[in-house]
Amino acid sequence: MSDQSEDDSFYPVTAEHMLPFGMIVQWYARIETLLQFIMAYLADTIPFRSLVLTQGLGYAGKRNALKSLLRHDEMLDNKAKEQLIWLLGQAHMHSKLRNSIAHFTWIKGEREDSIKPQYVEVRGGEGDIIGIDPSERDYTASELFVIADEVAQAYNDLLDFLNKQGISDAIAAKIEETNSSK
Repeated sequence: MSDQSEDDSFYPVTAEHMLPFGMIVQWYARIETLLQFIMAYLADTIPFRSLVLTQGLGYAGKRNALKSLLRHDEMLDNKAKEQLIWLLGQAHMHSKLRNSIAHFTWIKGEREDSIKPQYVEVRGGEGDIIGIDPSERDYTASELFVIADEVAQAYNDLLDFLNKQGISDAIAAKIEETNSSK
């Protein structure tokens, strides 16, 4: 099966673009799971409950719920909270791109072998077409790979934080406790 149609101007996304697309989306899925685990830790509950309670939330909803929970948390000291909020900011840097990958069609960009999302943004009663202005950001496959690496690093930094704070061990213990009581 070819990765391109006869007329690639209609859909110029190639297999070279698809791989980093998938990497970015999957790293964000992993970040979302970490957010749910952190919420379980802060709520002193088993991860399954946090997963159920936040299942209907998208990435932004989970991030906002965690940040709100942190404001009223007594499990982490202020320095750890500040560090976690900073890490959440790092993870958030490419979330708009992730949403564009997951939800919008991509068109040919201005630069050679580049692509950009095209969609209608409907906020505040106005419909703006995104992707038609030549000055809007476009991406080459190699640029998307760099971003995928940055999102992977954000995930790894969050995971390191969980390990250093003992959150990973606490979550693992809750999971083990739940499994052994069945």
